[in-house]
Amino acid sequence: MQIRSRKLSLLLLMMLLLASGGCIFSPDDDGDDNPPPPEPTLPFPDTPDQLIANFKTVYTGMDFNAYRDEVLSVNYTFVLQAETVEEFELSDNIYEYADELVIAQKMFSGQPNQNGVVLSTIEIQSLQPQGSWLDVPANDPYFGGYPGARFRNYIIVSYFIAQGGDFRYEVQGNVLFYVTSTEEMHEGALTPRYRLLGQLDQTAVIQP
Repeated sequence: MQIRSRKLSLLLLMMLLLASGGCIFSPDDDGDDNPPPPEPTLPFPDTPDQLIANFKTVYTGMDFNAYRDEVLSVNYTFVLQAETVEEFELSDNIYEYADELVIAQKMFSGQPNQNGVVLSTIEIQSLQPQGSWLDVPANDPYFGGYPGARFRNYIIVSYFIAQGGDFRYEVQGNVLFYVTSTEEMHEGALTPRYRLLGQLDQTAVIQP
């Protein structure tokens, strides 16, 4: 079977999944509006590196509950590139926590999009850190208001594969991951717990 592949930025992939202002992977919403929080399923994220490892686990596992409850900060922000804002005539260059939940829930749902394509697999082939974790400057326009926030550049190569494996989107390039922490009781001691504060996408569109 020949695999048709399109290389694009993570930003453009998100826009494809948000056609006409709503994510085109649309599951039914007939569950409890206030379900009890699930039991933790991931290693406790007491370091930024463990948090990123957890991010990879839940994203490739398409585990919406763990992504929402164990990875994301409620202050999560995804920063779009200026060319994407211009191309799609958007009013702003950020997606916030509520937007990310909509995207993730519907992308992970296994429901067909408006073209009948079902996203069945997400592979993160490579997520390589570049340099070390750095403190976010106080004057950072998106993440400077969070004391103790840190960031690190990663080179990512990932594939979003349709059911049957005959079509896939490829995303590659640099992504800045931002994290924040609070102290929580873990194994009888106050321990930093890291959550994903945001991403600043620098992936580039590459022609196949």
